[in-house]
Amino acid sequence: MEAIDQLQGEHRVIEKAIPMLERGAATFVGADQVLEFLQEFLDKCHHGKEELYLFPALAERGVPRQEGLVRELLMEHGVGRRYVKEIAGLLHPATTDENGDSRRLLDAVVPELAALLREHIAKEDTQLWPLAERALSPEDDGALLAGFAELQQSLIGERQYCKYLSWARLWT
Repeated sequence: MEAIDQLQGEHRVIEKAIPMLERGAATFVGADQVLEFLQEFLDKCHHGKEELYLFPALAERGVPRQEGLVRELLMEHGVGRRYVKEIAGLLHPATTDENGDSRRLLDAVVPELAALLREHIAKEDTQLWPLAERALSPEDDGALLAGFAELQQSLIGERQYCKYLSWARLWT
């Protein structure tokens, strides 16, 4: 399924950002760029595709949204959003915090987010994608692709999407 292939490809891009997140938080070099990537590409675009299109399509095919794997993935999306919001609030204060409180909090949150992202991606790769391949039809695939394109264009646009892909290539 092309829609699942697209989401899998985005996972490979996100995986390139995780080490950069860890390095950027440690040195503050590139941290703003990684934060933007997490907010725009990961959350708005990638998670948006899953939450607004994939999960409802699976629910239409009998995969429950409020229990099991999909519920767990949705909860992880929420936890990830909280971590990213916390990092956004700590990043700049950590650069000027004389007693180091913000720095210590940032040093605690970044590894948590990195671990969550790695585990979440592995779960989707090994459990969600095979489930979706079995449950969805070729017609569903076409509808998902159309929805993904519409969402991507309305939220970040093609130019921004390509910018995030190019950042990830540079991060390797």
